[in-house]
Amino acid sequence: MMTSCLLLLCALVGDPQQPARDIQRRPAVASGTISGTVYADDGKTPLKRSIVRASAAELSRRRTVRTDIEGKFRLADLPAGRYTITASNAQYLTLDYGQRRPFEPGRRIELAAGETLARVDVLLPRAAAIGGVILDDENEPVSQMWVVAARYAFRNGQRRLVSVARGVTNDIGEFRLAGLAPGDYYVMARERDIRVRAFSDEPSGYGTTYYPGTTQFAEAQAIRVTLGQEIVNTSLPVMPSRTAQVSGRVVDETGAPLAVRVSLNDGPGTPLFGGIIGGAVANADGRFSVAGVRPGNYDLLARSESGADGSVSIEVRDADLTGLTLVVGRGATASGRVISASGTPLPVSVDLRAVGPGTGQQSPTARLRPDGSFELGALIGSRVWRTPSIASGWWLKAVMLGDTDLTDQPMTFTRGQRVTGLTVVVDDKPTEISGEVHDEAGHAIGDYTAIVFSEDASRWSPETRFVRADRPDHRGLFRVAGLPPGKYLVAALDYVEEGQWQDTAFLERLRRVATRVTLEAAQKTTIQLSLASLAEREP
Repeated sequence: MMTSCLLLLCALVGDPQQPARDIQRRPAVASGTISGTVYADDGKTPLKRSIVRASAAELSRRRTVRTDIEGKFRLADLPAGRYTITASNAQYLTLDYGQRRPFEPGRRIELAAGETLARVDVLLPRAAAIGGVILDDENEPVSQMWVVAARYAFRNGQRRLVSVARGVTNDIGEFRLAGLAPGDYYVMARERDIRVRAFSDEPSGYGTTYYPGTTQFAEAQAIRVTLGQEIVNTSLPVMPSRTAQVSGRVVDETGAPLAVRVSLNDGPGTPLFGGIIGGAVANADGRFSVAGVRPGNYDLLARSESGADGSVSIEVRDADLTGLTLVVGRGATASGRVISASGTPLPVSVDLRAVGPGTGQQSPTARLRPDGSFELGALIGSRVWRTPSIASGWWLKAVMLGDTDLTDQPMTFTRGQRVTGLTVVVDDKPTEISGEVHDEAGHAIGDYTAIVFSEDASRWSPETRFVRADRPDHRGLFRVAGLPPGKYLVAALDYVEEGQWQDTAFLERLRRVATRVTLEAAQKTTIQLSLASLAEREP
């Protein structure tokens, strides 16, 4: 469906036991400039006071400027790198440079050291909006209700419901959800003032209700909007539901009671609203009770003064939930050192995190000391080490624990565990696949998505190093760097939704139209691709 919604926009690791050496980070030379204009989608009307953001691995944080009265912007003192330029303006869609359709990545800007790039223009179409009123069981308007518009998107290899816009009903129950791209949206509402205490005399409250007025998502109906469309007078009736009491006991890992605060948060089934709902303080016996809880999915969390924590996911329906046990303990700690394979200085940006396989859950970034050492705590469950953002020209080569290669093998962390001696090896000699794409007539085209993925389907996990996608830069060239040596498949498509390349079923279909490439260590190869079509290869 989304394809039709054209927006008219513009060798081995090396010895991991090598002696520790003082490693200084390589400074980035900031002397480049990117400038352009933000227009409405007619390409003529400049949009003043638009917000323009530049992001790249070489930047410690995003660079932000506003356009002037003529819609012009200028980003100066930029280091060389591969940039994403994003523009936003009230009543218009937020888009990246070169983004033509909803939900696809934009094109990249390849900026050389000291280079000046002009006419990096971004065209913003009008956004759609859904407005209406929330009514109670007596057809009276309800104020102070959270209202959310959500759509399905690819996250960690699966299509999941994600929040796109949210708002709060005013004093006459009205809401407006703006900034929407063309697509199908599920509108849902929940009481905003839902905070509960240990004791509550509230017999009922408004839980989550989905348009057109159901508490069951399976019965919800999506609302379709087109480019710039304003849908008004959407009526969403909400029904009060019985509240429940949630009670149980908090203990440490030995079973001893803990008198700590218990927080009730929105759980994994309701990430669209987010936030702390309320909670209670466990007594000397570790017992707690929270009343007035509306139906829904929640997480119970507790943290001791020593920093130990624990959580349990619960589902509340129309009955009290009793007899829960919440175990609090310390997470694991991992420490080690990030080194360069060749001994050269590390790049300024090394974003080292521990990622939960298949969940996308990331730890905080490990802070590197001047000698490259790090320590990261609060690790629980299965994790793999990744560098989701690393300076251009570098790649994650290996993660070693002694003689064991953990680069693509999850580590399982248990409470109280302490892992030392990790060696994370980054290298400034990455592999690279680059090239251009041609249409059926043999003409080079500048708008597509190139996907590079391993021939081995067992490598197609969401946190993998063996699947990458890239949009062409401002010259029409794609470049994928830092893949491990191996056998790969490469294909280019006219449109791919953000994150779709993490879907194994999609990659299996793509395999039939892809070109095979073998990458040796540090090899740089250039290829030419023809624009592929999955539709014509369907059985």
